[in-house]
Amino acid sequence: MSDQEKPSSRLGLASDIFTVIQFLAPILAGLIARLCKASLYLSIGIGVVVFLLLLFTLRWFRRPISARLLGFLQNSITSKSDFECRDKVIEYTYHSRESLSYQSNYTVKILSGSRTEIPDKLKWSAGEVSSFSAVVTGQSIVPIPDAKKDDVQAYLGYQDFHIQLPKRYTKHDQPFPTGFRCNSLKDPERKAMTCLIAGIYWKTTRITLRVRFDKSLNVINIRKLKFSDFLDTEPYDSEPGTLKLDKEQKFHYVDFTIPHPILGGKYAIDWEFQETPPQS
Repeated sequence: MSDQEKPSSRLGLASDIFTVIQFLAPILAGLIARLCKASLYLSIGIGVVVFLLLLFTLRWFRRPISARLLGFLQNSITSKSDFECRDKVIEYTYHSRESLSYQSNYTVKILSGSRTEIPDKLKWSAGEVSSFSAVVTGQSIVPIPDAKKDDVQAYLGYQDFHIQLPKRYTKHDQPFPTGFRCNSLKDPERKAMTCLIAGIYWKTTRITLRVRFDKSLNVINIRKLKFSDFLDTEPYDSEPGTLKLDKEQKFHYVDFTIPHPILGGKYAIDWEFQETPPQS
């Protein structure tokens, strides 16, 4: 990633909205004070106080507040999805440097109409995944033909498919679980990128990324990354990740939970493997 590359213009637009608010809000506050029979000096004072509060608030919190605004606008206004993903958990496991597995679990709520399938997609940086299955008994995986794939996603190498449901669900039904798993991912040449990325293709209320590493693997420089647009290569926010030990004490793991992900954005965990020098 280039240090000079700017984040998506979508996030910049949300930030510009706050700049406009920063200047309009003090004027509005002063006018309201005057309408409430406050003196001219008091009205000006109220406007100045509001301006300073917004100035210092946006100085430190402009980026996260802008991201939250963008997420709200994308999810509430631009989304035309007839279903919603809830509490999505994506787990990527390194059993060794050459043996991996992947699983995505989530709950779906139908918002309008009815559905007998849920679309999903998968991309593994080490190559095409030849075998994966539904996580819920009675559901199945149905690949989408190339001719019906989204042009951009197909160009980027995504495997698109439907999770076929055992019955027709409508908005009157309770949320139901779904997802898929890839139990046996082999990477003998270690081509897989040291990164787990989750794009937000459909309206999603909460998502958790989790990467698990066998205790024999040495992992360093873990980062949690947020991107406002799926095609961005530079994150608008980055924070260090910390490894934890699971209850069985077999795997170290790092997780990253986003309560209100931006529709059309993406989130990632990346890291580096520190190779253990051979014993002399």
